[in-house]
Amino acid sequence: MPVRSLLHKNDLDLFIKYLDHRCIPHRPGRGDYEVLQVQRADGTWTVLWRRDKMPEHFTVEDRMVPLVQNFIDWKHQQCSTHDTSTPPSGT
Repeated sequence: MPVRSLLHKNDLDLFIKYLDHRCIPHRPGRGDYEVLQVQRADGTWTVLWRRDKMPEHFTVEDRMVPLVQNFIDWKHQQCSTHDTSTPPSGT
């Protein structure tokens, strides 16, 4: 089941940098509601969706939730040290 309030729209650019730093392939979404597609290790693609009723958050496909949670954990750790310039390389 998709998670509807996990990733805030203001975090999208930083999330993309996080994916780039971890060499995780991604591409723009298709259509009006897909924001971003992210490739999983098994080669399938997962999606972030734009929302009408709560536009400040994206809907995260359930298979992408662990990745987004890792990003949020990293972001919170970095905020406590005031450095969000370099995403982690592992995990």
